[in-house]
Amino acid sequence: MTPIVNYCEGVREIDATRLGLIRVSFGGYLAPRAAAYEHRIRAVVTIDGLFDGYASVLTLLGPRLRALLEARDEHACDAAIQTAMQTDGSLRWYIDQALWVVSSRDAV
Repeated sequence: MTPIVNYCEGVREIDATRLGLIRVSFGGYLAPRAAAYEHRIRAVVTIDGLFDGYASVLTLLGPRLRALLEARDEHACDAAIQTAMQTDGSLRWYIDQALWVVSSRDAV
């Protein structure tokens, strides 16, 4: 968010002292977190549809993957998820999106 807010501050037509953030779905889950770290955001409106990220991921995993996750077998779990992502588009999207969001936040 910081690069976006910085950009807004440089645009004459934008009052950067009155910035708000509106996000839906997974963005609605992340928006309050973004605002917590970017204090120039003055208002946040969210419609998240996701109340518990961990529980949401568990619904995408079959019994074998859940068992590996709960056993904290990191290497076996990673390998099994990589394999499952090749055929499960929902799981692939969820994992790819989460990795993009986390890496994007770390880059800011």
